[in-house]
Amino acid sequence: MATSIIPPHVLTGCDHNSGFYGASKKLIADRIQSSEEARDLLSACGRELPAPEEVINDLERFVIRYIYCDSKHETLADVRAAKWRGQKKKNTIRLAPDSDSLRLHLERANYLTYLQKHFDLQIHPSPVGHGWHLVDGMCLLSALLSPHFRHPSPCLQTRSRMTVTVMSATKVMTVSLTPVARAVTREVTHAITAMNDRCMALCSLSGVLRTVVICVTIICVTC
Repeated sequence: MATSIIPPHVLTGCDHNSGFYGASKKLIADRIQSSEEARDLLSACGRELPAPEEVINDLERFVIRYIYCDSKHETLADVRAAKWRGQKKKNTIRLAPDSDSLRLHLERANYLTYLQKHFDLQIHPSPVGHGWHLVDGMCLLSALLSPHFRHPSPCLQTRSRMTVTVMSATKVMTVSLTPVARAVTREVTHAITAMNDRCMALCSLSGVLRTVVICVTIICVTC
């Protein structure tokens, strides 16, 4: 079990990789501990870069059998269809990922496992090509750029775009927006501006009230 602990940790969600909705690490660890087949499927993960096709296939089989607990089907398409048919209340969030999305996830898991298994490396290999892609100096998930990504933006007749600067706690980036997103962004910006104005007004009122309280306190003490 000790030799198989890193791959499931990375595979089921860590600081640099996503996880599977509703999948408990403890339950998955218990399944691995009680199944020699599960440990065999994980054994080659992180052994080399890039991940060989056999490793990807073994990891996909592990996801099907020991994360989604489906021993009747061999492909993700069949697992997704069976899960959908078996749901009383239909909810896509509980479905297994499609094969294209899962492959990128498994490539990232293999890369991260490789780094943890080879902790003595002085220089880490680049993550580009292992589920990540380099765009304008930023390392982004390849799913955001892949033509196989299953949730593309809707086609629009016009191709005109605008750019807006998005600031976060860690970086500033320029995002290209479609006309539809432009309208949404404008409304959100107006709402945020109005909210900021209200906050400033409340702060000013709070300052006035604080001054009044201090004055009243001084008068009472003096009297």
